[in-house]
Amino acid sequence: KDEYYATVTVDDSLLIFNRKGEGIRENFMQSKIDKGVFRKAEMINGDINIEPSKGAITMSGDGEWIIFSGNFGRDKGFGDFDLFISYYTPQGWSEPENLGRNINTEFWESSPSLSADKSELFFSSNRYGGYGGKDLYVSFRGANGKFGPAMNLGKNVNTAGNEHSPFMHADHETFFFTSDGWQGYGGSDLFVMKRVDDSTWTEPINLGYPINTTEDEGYLAVSSDGKTAYYSSNRGDSKGGLDIYKFTLRNDLRPSQSLYVKGKVFDKKTGKSLPCKIELINNSNGTVISNIQTDEKGEYFITLPTNKDYTFTVNRKGYLFYSEVFELKTKLADS
Repeated sequence: KDEYYATVTVDDSLLIFNRKGEGIRENFMQSKIDKGVFRKAEMINGDINIEPSKGAITMSGDGEWIIFSGNFGRDKGFGDFDLFISYYTPQGWSEPENLGRNINTEFWESSPSLSADKSELFFSSNRYGGYGGKDLYVSFRGANGKFGPAMNLGKNVNTAGNEHSPFMHADHETFFFTSDGWQGYGGSDLFVMKRVDDSTWTEPINLGYPINTTEDEGYLAVSSDGKTAYYSSNRGDSKGGLDIYKFTLRNDLRPSQSLYVKGKVFDKKTGKSLPCKIELINNSNGTVISNIQTDEKGEYFITLPTNKDYTFTVNRKGYLFYSEVFELKTKLADS
């Protein structure tokens, strides 16, 4: 069977991927990672695998959310493939929920990539108003916990061809995607670019040979260490169809290694959870690089690229302001 669309949690404890089933069925699989060893893959538990017609999959850095494409009919969707979300529970993954009109249209929406801290959702769509066949879009998660209206990434990213299979690394800056519109080696090639701000990116760079070939290249994901990359190929040593491979990225293509901080905000006297706003500020220029809302339990998860110093702030009306500094610019991360 074909295996593809692999991605891992920020702590490198879990790998999820697609496996082709019979007919239109695709199954979501997982492999737990123990000290670098991949355990035998098994089907992901819960309601997430009930519907047969599914596609590309992405997971939040903490492993709590999965967003994927599915074609479940007009009673559950708006058109062709839509994007759905499922949440992890003690009983397994919840029944998928359609992400709604801010994300989905009557056209094709697929290739989701959820940022590690759940604040941004990137995806590909062939809806009207784009620059080519399939364009890349982004939706920002608001203070209410919902994803806002999707925005086209613009003509400096999208071409008259097709752009799809995005991947935003945990460093918040490094963005990989597939395109047949930018100059490449053959069909679709893999490219990388860097974020300048919310609406500006550096010019895409072709990942080069041997990552790109005269064949079509697809989805690529990179672990939080910035070195280890995963993608699918049907090379001569595959076990049948597309297999998942990992390799070490060249130094010039690597994102920054990223750590993470997770915790819970609560009332010290009562122990009650406090949903609130959390900001991560880049100390070198004072810009906010992550602005998230805790969940209903007051829990949060933020990634920290290791080449910067940060100020971490928590703010809620009626409570004292909390701030902490993370100095990572001159400190080496654990390898």
